[in-house]
Amino acid sequence: MSGKSESTDLKEKLEKFDDVSVMRLLRRSHCVNQKFPLSGKPDPRQLYSPEEDALMGTMPDGELAKILGRTRMSVRNRRIRLGLVLEHRVRRDWTAQEDALLGKFPDSEVALRLNRTYGSVQGRRLALKIVSANRQFANWSKEEDGWIGIISDKIISKRTGRSIRAVQQRKRKLFPENYPSRKPAPPRWTPTDIQLLGTMPDKELAKKLGRTYRSVEVKRRKMGIAVVPRQRVFEWTPKKNKMLLKHSDRELARLWQCSALTLRRQRRFLGIAPTKQDVSWTKREDRLLWRYKNKVVAKLTGRSLSAVHERRQLIGAPRSRDLPGNRQKALVDAKRIRLRR
Repeated sequence: MSGKSESTDLKEKLEKFDDVSVMRLLRRSHCVNQKFPLSGKPDPRQLYSPEEDALMGTMPDGELAKILGRTRMSVRNRRIRLGLVLEHRVRRDWTAQEDALLGKFPDSEVALRLNRTYGSVQGRRLALKIVSANRQFANWSKEEDGWIGIISDKIISKRTGRSIRAVQQRKRKLFPENYPSRKPAPPRWTPTDIQLLGTMPDKELAKKLGRTYRSVEVKRRKMGIAVVPRQRVFEWTPKKNKMLLKHSDRELARLWQCSALTLRRQRRFLGIAPTKQDVSWTKREDRLLWRYKNKVVAKLTGRSLSAVHERRQLIGAPRSRDLPGNRQKALVDAKRIRLRR
């Protein structure tokens, strides 16, 4: 019972304050909610008066928000809650004096003078079939078309007030035979070409038909034909067989982008034993990693730099740059250790 009495006392105390003061007491941010106020007493500053409600819908929400000192979203929400529809402004008709300005000045300048939008001015000018004051967008006359091909483009641009690019575009439109397109139109798909879709990978079919890979891919998808996966066959050459004698399978797999199983099968077929890089490290070779740099160890052991670097990281040997690189001492130590090659 004590808990219920405390809650009722707390409610009675909160009803005496508005939301802003309650938030200050609770040390929280103020967020007014008219539907569910924290206290029983809503903030009078957020409530709309009958005079303000009477103005709802009589003018745009943005203008009314400036008059009332509120946000446009607040005014809009209040108008929707009251069920009022926004009254649109009465369309202002065009006068003869305003029509006289069309074509004499650019549309943007006329819009500023008449306090209208740019789209309204442009639409009115096009409806009356008035040529724009901006010569860049004006129609070409017969006299101007007669200059093209006879006078230089620079002189035509100065006379007409157009850019050189506009003159060149007009020239290409009047004389298309003198300016063939750089990209020829792609050939049409024949029934025989369509039958080949899905019989081989898209790249191979593109080379066979003389088309781009993208063109073949898009056509295949439109026809609803499944893609054929590309089967890669690794081709062995005498040069690659010789590299099996000098390099490890790991290095060749990275170089040729093939699997290690492919390299092992080729070694077995040719009877080539794995190279020194594939043989496991001995204790005597591991000792060199604590004394010399990677280049010296690679020459002494006959291994690659990447293999030496990986072994150094694997056994936790010191970094290569922190070790001396005296090659003469290394050769002497190599004779004493008598490495097995």
